[in-house]
Amino acid sequence: MLEKFIQTYPPDSGKNWLPHITIVDAHYPLSNERIGSTIREVAIDYGCNYLNPGQDLGSAQSQNWAVKELGLTEDDLWINLDPDSACTMPGWIEALEDVMAADKLCAIASLTNPVVWERFRFLECRIEERTIGGHRVGVPLTEQQWNMSCYRVSALNTVGSLLQGNAFYGDVEVPMYRAIRNFGWYNCYLLDFIEDYSLKVLEDKEFRLFKMAQAHNRKFDVKHFTGKFHEYCEEQGWI
Repeated sequence: MLEKFIQTYPPDSGKNWLPHITIVDAHYPLSNERIGSTIREVAIDYGCNYLNPGQDLGSAQSQNWAVKELGLTEDDLWINLDPDSACTMPGWIEALEDVMAADKLCAIASLTNPVVWERFRFLECRIEERTIGGHRVGVPLTEQQWNMSCYRVSALNTVGSLLQGNAFYGDVEVPMYRAIRNFGWYNCYLLDFIEDYSLKVLEDKEFRLFKMAQAHNRKFDVKHFTGKFHEYCEEQGWI
């Protein structure tokens, strides 16, 4: 992800964002000790910040924790980057900033990804198209997934935190879509900035199976299961 990032924003370009990136250690359960060490080393090598919560907090919870640890205030924005997230289109950060600055009621501005783009194209998810901050955006009329997104801290504080329907991973969009609208906020997608999905093919097979099971069949959902990847790995006998 960082290699893709610096392709778009080289450190010598005058727009060195690397010192503003914070890597939160998710305590990945497969080869945990090796991966944890590598994460620290990568953060140091690239000049990024490194935070270690001491355990796997889950997706939304790790972001909520990091926001508090970093002392972000009401006026701040932050962008969520998963390890398999990337955008190689120049200016994507500035575009997110433009949209968020132009309309203070926009709580979450997301890049469009290939899956969502197809849903927009075939009207599986209807949008209201607007121009905000000089950029073409789509405001979804129903819940829809998002990934690389810019969040407004004041909006998250209004609804309490970054909400999540499952205990650890997945199902952020539905509760957040509803919660922000209850307080008069909205979310949108930048229609001219699309994520690069090529990194997703590098995900471990085990994690892909976990996400598929979680999203579709939930056959692993035994009584003690909370939605944590570590517990799923134990269920499968991988650790």
